[in-house]
Amino acid sequence: MKKIAIFFLFILLPNLVRAENIPDIVAVVNDKPITSGQLTQRKKLVLILNKGMDKSIKNFDRILSRNALNSLIDEAILFQYAKKVGMKIGEKEIESAIANFEAGNKHPKGYYEKLLKNEAVEYVSFMDEVKAELIKNEILGSIYRSSKVSPTEIDDVVLFTNSKDASVSALVFTSKDAEASTLLKMDSLSKKVKDCKKIKESLYKSFAEKEEINSKLSELDPQLNTILKDLRPNEPSVVFQVGKVFKFALLCDKKIDAVTPEENTYVTNVLANKKNSKKIIKLLKDLRSRAYIKIYWE
Repeated sequence: MKKIAIFFLFILLPNLVRAENIPDIVAVVNDKPITSGQLTQRKKLVLILNKGMDKSIKNFDRILSRNALNSLIDEAILFQYAKKVGMKIGEKEIESAIANFEAGNKHPKGYYEKLLKNEAVEYVSFMDEVKAELIKNEILGSIYRSSKVSPTEIDDVVLFTNSKDASVSALVFTSKDAEASTLLKMDSLSKKVKDCKKIKESLYKSFAEKEEINSKLSELDPQLNTILKDLRPNEPSVVFQVGKVFKFALLCDKKIDAVTPEENTYVTNVLANKKNSKKIIKLLKDLRSRAYIKIYWE
C-alpha cells in the first residue's frame, strides 16, 4: 500500500507544481498557461501603441497589468474558440493586416516590426493581438450575415431623430371624469382594444368619449406626438391624466414620409452595427464564463 501511495504522489506532483509553485505562470485559461514574460511583453506593447497614456494615474502599473492580462486571457479564449470551430488565421493574413494597419497610419511596411525590435518587444506579441482582432472580425462577419434589420426598426430610428414626418391615424379615448373608479375602467379598456376597426361603442360609452385623429405627427401637440411616435399599429398607450380627465391613445396606422435610399442604407448600417456589437460582446462574455480561468497574479 505504501508503494502505491508513493506512486500516486509522484503522478500528482507534476500537476501540483505546474501552476501554483512556478512563479512564471500568472494565469491559466483552460489548459493554456500565461507567463509573466508574456504579461511583461504585452504591457510594453500597450505602452508603445498608446503613447499618450497618462502614467501619473494612481496605481498606473497595476491597472496596466490588469488590462494587459485581460487582453491575454481574451486572446487565449479566442484562439481556443477558433481552433474548436475550425477557423484558421494564417501568418500571411496577419502580416497583410499589419501592412494595411501601417499603410493606414502612413508608416512604411515593416515599421512596427522594427519599432518593437528597438524597444525589446517580441513581434509575436503584436502578431497575437492582430490575430485576435482578425478572429473577432471573422466572428463579426458571420454574425453580420445573419443579422436582419426590419423596416419597422428603420422607421423607429427615423422618427426618433425627427428627420422625417409621418402621417398617423389614431383613436384617443377621454374619460368623462377623474374618479378613481373611472381610471380603473380606462385602464381595463386600454387592455381590451386590439383593433381600431373592431371597437364597440358599448365598451366605453358610459364613462369615456372617442376621438378619431388623422394628422401629421408634427401638427399634434408635443405630448400626443411623443406617445404616437413610439406606438405600433393597433397598440394602445398607457393611461395618462390631463387636467381633470384621463386619456389613452390607440394607434391605427403610421406612414413615414419617403426615406431616400441613402438614408435607408445609413440607418440600416447603424442598426446592424449596434446589433452585431451586442452579439459579439455577448459571445465573448459567454466564452469567458464557460472557460476555466485561474489567475495567480496579484
